[in-house]
Formats: sequence, structure tokens, C-alpha cells
Amino acid sequence: MTDCKLSQEMRINGATPVENLFISEFMLSAPGDFVKVYIYALMQCYMGMECNLGSIAHDLSMDDEKVESAFMYWTRKGLLKKAGGRYSFESPKSVVYCGAVSKGDALSAYKDFNAALYEIMAGRTLTPADFEMSYDWIEIYGMSRECVLEMVNYAVTQKYKAGTRVSFNTLNKMAISWVDMGITTADAARSYIDSQTIITSDAKVILNHLGQFRNPTVDEYKLLEKWEKEYGFNADALIACCSQMVYSKSPSFALLDNIVEKYHAIGVNTAEAIKQERMRGDEMFNVYKEIIKRCGGYGSATKAQRELIDGLIKDGFNKQALLYVCDHLVSMDKKGLSHTIQLAKELKSMGITEENAVCEELERRSALREQVKEFLETAGFSRIPSKKDMDMYSGYFAVFNSHEIMLRAAQLAAQAKNKTQHLNRLLEEWKAKGVTDVSQAQDIAPEVQKKDAEKKEYIKGDRTYTDEDLFDIFE
Repeated sequence: MTDCKLSQEMRINGATPVENLFISEFMLSAPGDFVKVYIYALMQCYMGMECNLGSIAHDLSMDDEKVESAFMYWTRKGLLKKAGGRYSFESPKSVVYCGAVSKGDALSAYKDFNAALYEIMAGRTLTPADFEMSYDWIEIYGMSRECVLEMVNYAVTQKYKAGTRVSFNTLNKMAISWVDMGITTADAARSYIDSQTIITSDAKVILNHLGQFRNPTVDEYKLLEKWEKEYGFNADALIACCSQMVYSKSPSFALLDNIVEKYHAIGVNTAEAIKQERMRGDEMFNVYKEIIKRCGGYGSATKAQRELIDGLIKDGFNKQALLYVCDHLVSMDKKGLSHTIQLAKELKSMGITEENAVCEELERRSALREQVKEFLETAGFSRIPSKKDMDMYSGYFAVFNSHEIMLRAAQLAAQAKNKTQHLNRLLEEWKAKGVTDVSQAQDIAPEVQKKDAEKKEYIKGDRTYTDEDLFDIFE
């Protein structure tokens, strides 16, 4: 039991001495959390408070492992010394000027790790700075020792041409990138290495398919990682994409990226699905081309035309149904995709999109058009039936249900001076009388035009004029 201790006021209002040498020589390059651990532990020691790793972790809201890594870090720097399971603070001045760091103490905790690292480097002489940098990957970055060894082995055997001569600065950048990707355990490291091995192999295979026999560039590796890891394409799927550049003069990863993005956008990422989509694309290319041709155009469809045709297909029309529409319009001397779009939308509004239904409706319209044409010619009109003509004929045909009656009206109207007026009067009168047979369809008398037989009066009012007066007026 402690006989005396600092009051709470003394603890709060007191001061913890931190040497300027610590700030200038150690703090500036140390991780922020490790500095927090150092100063907080130093304060507890000065104040005579309970000081253990668990309480420090609790007070600083840190994991125990991080606090322990901080203590190991400062031990390697020489500012802490561990003896009998307890840590003691060392003077920064003695560390800097007297070389009080015990390299043996700092390195002993990594004895097995050091041996494994030395073996991977195949006898290369490693400096204390090299070892300390590798310890930083463990203590500061949070990588496990096994993860670090996996990373270094991958770097010297597969990733870098320099092999065991690769610099630790390069390895440090690699360690940072791994931590950023969340690779901190041995299992994660092995999984990543396996995937990278596959990517390296796939990259060379793809380059070979593009006729380029070289090592992939960094940017090409990044593209391949995106395709395989983010989009889910495998080598077979990418090769299927490569086949679409067969006519390109300069096939490249950049062009391949455009193709992959197109398939990714529609949710296609397997070789079989790509093959089917390409077959469908070839089929649609022929559909577009034939529709444009049957509409009276020529050449390949533009992007805007393809989108319009795709819209009709989404509405339920198939290729043959659209070709029926094209042929029907061309027979009416209406060429161009715009007419096809207009008529197809009209049919869609009527609920007619299925191939057979479209064919029947267009045949009905063609037959009606021929009837109207005969009707107009019989009445003495030499013009192509208009929509107004078609509507007029259809309206009366619905009443009489007889083409013969309509032709009879046309024959009678053809003799009239005003054909249109006489035809309308005939049809309206027959409609009112309920005519149902040609024998009942009798002509009617032409409408008598009223003529003004009255003489014009040139004299107004009550005044009368003598012959002499009129002579004087018009002289």
C-alpha cells in the first residue's frame, strides 16, 4: 500500500517533462498514435499512477495490440528498455549522444523472423535499417510477420526483375499498397499472390492474342485487375472480347477496355454469354440493314436508327412484323424509317404487334385501299386515296356493308356537275332511308340552284325620274 500519492489536483495541474530532443529526433518521424502512447505512459510514470498496457489501451481507446506495437517501436528506438517483463524509460539524450540502444534487445524479439527474411534474400547482407523497416511493416502498418515474409518472397521471386537486389524502399511502397488493400494476414497475402499470378499469366496470353509478345505494362495490369476482380471476367471471356478486334489495325488494351465496358454495362462477363451476345449483335446488324433497305434506304443503320428500331422491338414487334410494315408503306410510295416508326406506333396503340396480327391488319388496309381507289376512280376522281378518303369510305361502308352500293353511288355521282356534293347527298339520303341493297339505291334529283330572277333596282327611295332627268344624269 502506498503511504502517499499525488492529489487529483496535482495530477491535473502538474507537468510531464518531455525533452526537446525527443521532439526533434524521435517524435517527428513516429506514428501519431505511438507518440500518444509514449507521452501518456510517461505521464503515468511521473505521476506514480498505475501503468500497464491494458489500462493505457483503455484510456486511449486503442487496441491492446496497437499499444504493444508502440512499446516495441520505442524499444527499438532505445527510448524504452524491457527487463523482467517490465518497461523503463531511457533518456533521449543518452540514446542520441551515448548510443544507449541495445541492438541485441531490439532485435531479439524478431530472431526467427530475421532468420526467415535473411533466407528469402538468399544471403544478401541486410543492414539494421533494413530490419527496422521490416519491423515497421509489422508494428506500424499492422502486417503479420508471416504476411511480410510472403510479400518479400513474392517481390523477389515474381514481381521485380531485380530479385533479391530489390531495395527496401521499393518493398516499403509495396507494403503500404498492400495495407491499403487490406492485405495484412498470411492468408490474405497468399490469396492476393495467387490472383496476381493468374493476372500475370492472363495478361501475357491476352497480349499474345493481340499479336504482342512482350511483358505487360503497369497500366495494362491495372486494366486486367479491373476486368477480372471488379467485373468478373476470366481469361476465356477476355479472349472472346479480343476476337472482336480482328479487323483493327492497332489492337490494344485500351480498345479491349471499350469492348469489356460495353459487355459489363449489360451484365455479360462469360465467354459463352459474350459469344451469344455477339451472335445476337450480328443478327441485329442484319435486321437493321434489311429494315433500312426495305424502307427504301441504303447502307448500314445509324446509331439513332438502331435505337428507334430497338424501341419497336422492345414494344413487341419482331423482324418480320417490321418488314411487313415497311413493304406496306413502300407499296403506298411512303419510303423512309420515319413512316415505319409512325405506322408501327399506330399499330402498337391498337394492341397489334404480333407478326400474324400485323400481317392481317396490313392486308385488311391494303384491301380497303384498293376498294377506295376503285370507288374514287368510278366517281371520276384520279388521285391516290388519302386518309380522309379512307375514313369517309370506311364510315359509309360500315353503314351499308356493301362495296357494290358504294360503287353505285360513285357511278351516279360521276355524272353530276359537282361530284363530291352529289355523292355526299346520295350516301346521306340512302343512309337515312336504310338502303341495304343495290336495287334500293336510286338516284336523286340534282339540287336546283336558286337564281335571282329579280331585276336590280337602281332607283332608291320614293323619287321617280322622267326620261329627261335620266338623260341629264347619264349624259
